[in-house]
Amino acid sequence: MRRWHTSASWVRCPLSESPRLISDSGRPELLNLALPQFPVGTQVALVRQAIVIDNEGKLVPTGLTESVQLRVYHAITPGTQYMNYINGPSSHDQDFFEFRMHRPELLAQHSGGLVAVSPGEKEFATFSTHGMDVFESTTPLHRETVILARCGGCHSDSGIHSVQSRLQWMKPSGRVSSQIGGNHGDPIAWETEVTITRKQRQPGFNLLRELWESAPY
Repeated sequence: MRRWHTSASWVRCPLSESPRLISDSGRPELLNLALPQFPVGTQVALVRQAIVIDNEGKLVPTGLTESVQLRVYHAITPGTQYMNYINGPSSHDQDFFEFRMHRPELLAQHSGGLVAVSPGEKEFATFSTHGMDVFESTTPLHRETVILARCGGCHSDSGIHSVQSRLQWMKPSGRVSSQIGGNHGDPIAWETEVTITRKQRQPGFNLLRELWESAPY
């Protein structure tokens, strides 16, 4: 289990004051290009931290960082209204970086256990695979791919439009707080509560709790 934190908090205020996320054209699939844009040089970090089960069977957030993904904007090219236009005018505006936890470095207390992903490093995808099993598929698209090259698939829009977390930043605070306990003023606490609540509702976790409570020891 893990929670995700996106760090670019200084853009939240103007975004929350924007009346619309989508285009005024009435077509929900189009972006609203009137949203306030951030400047060249902006960096966005996505931090993944572990949530563990304690000795009482409760979900507890930790400071153990599993990965840090960074995106650096060296240009802000006006984009199109179409979402994730991969080969669009803004598709080369960013540099992507990632650090992942490695157990030897973690136990050695070296750099927090984080190791940089190499530019050409490959792996089988585990995120957004849509149920495809790479070991059973004969499609070349399901083979090992360059890790950092995959980021552009969901983050190729212009500037702020490539930051998917803006969807949460622009929600009215009352609606967000009513969904999950009212910690909308603290984004990390809010995301932690959302993650734990979602996990507690999953059948697999409830089965684990039943086995835990029925264990003879």
